[in-house]
Amino acid sequence: TMREQDFQALSGHLEQLLARYRASQQHCTALEARILALENEREDLKHRNEVARDRVEAIITRLKALDTSS
Repeated sequence: TMREQDFQALSGHLEQLLARYRASQQHCTALEARILALENEREDLKHRNEVARDRVEAIITRLKALDTSS
């Protein structure tokens, strides 16, 4: 009957929507994990940059001290 066909069509569409929703959830979860990893990497790089900057500043200070003592 027509109602049975309509119900089957609606049921098929709902299954497709649910599948898309689940795929979107998985994609979102993967993106959230990637964002967290990138944020952690960024923090690590910021720390490394600060350490390198401190080392360079220390070297410059020592070089200036050597220059003024000679």
